[in-house]
Amino acid sequence: MMSAEKSGGKEDKKPRLTDHERGKIEWLREADLNLRAIKTITSRSPDMIGRVVCPASPSQPKRRGPAPLLSKRQVRLIVRTAAQGNLSTAQLKAELCLPVSVRCVQRILAKVYWLVYSTMENTLPLTAANMVARKAWAKGMLPRTADG
Repeated sequence: MMSAEKSGGKEDKKPRLTDHERGKIEWLREADLNLRAIKTITSRSPDMIGRVVCPASPSQPKRRGPAPLLSKRQVRLIVRTAAQGNLSTAQLKAELCLPVSVRCVQRILAKVYWLVYSTMENTLPLTAANMVARKAWAKGMLPRTADG
């Protein structure tokens, strides 16, 4: 029986907060009064006062994890510069003065579907003189046998 009486508790509900009351609560909070003191002055619930003093957070929650090292603008600049010329990631990092590692730049470029990654040929072709010198060095490194 008692639970039926409690279910009809909408009669105890106070009227909505007016702009005057909202301003009064904000003014009292600026005067460094705590929520309990404001509750006794305004005869409103602490939850209602809390909703006025600290409004609800935005609908999108904050991004989890550490903050990104590069802004979206910097990422677009990296992609644009990489698409223009034949720069390695180390050269790209140095040219743009990026605060991240070369590996991070490589990861950014790997996510771009229309960029085709190719390894750069950084070695010079061997000349005939270089080949002869390498073969002579290799023969000198072989262990000597009793025959020769």
